[in-house]
Amino acid sequence: MEKLTLREGKFNPKKSIGLVWLLGCFIPFIIWKHPLTEGAWMTAIVFAVIGIMHFTPIVGSGKYEIEAADGFLTITWYNWIRKVTIPETEIDGIVLGSKGILIKRREKKDVRIELYGLEREEKTLVYDFFSDYAKSRNLV
Repeated sequence: MEKLTLREGKFNPKKSIGLVWLLGCFIPFIIWKHPLTEGAWMTAIVFAVIGIMHFTPIVGSGKYEIEAADGFLTITWYNWIRKVTIPETEIDGIVLGSKGILIKRREKKDVRIELYGLEREEKTLVYDFFSDYAKSRNLV
């Protein structure tokens, strides 16, 4: 099987949540009429850091690649150090959902691939890829 390379679409809910956190860091400056205490400053700084993290690859990458090799399924998230290699013997089943793909593993944590903002054609490619993979490996 060939490699499947995907890029997230324009709308990503993680970036929207990051924007809400960034807007939340300004609330203490608007609400308090008295000079801000150390706690209010720390709250604003923590909100700003969390909001900025949602715009970096720490929270989620915008591009990933899925490759089915001999006996392994490899998932690579770009702009991030993570790379997951799953042996076929570990795969218990593959669940295709509207918001993502769940690869169930035996005795290990399941792997979830989120399909944020993909167009219908790209989602069809992903579903076809995993359907063909499951049929060729006799998986559920």
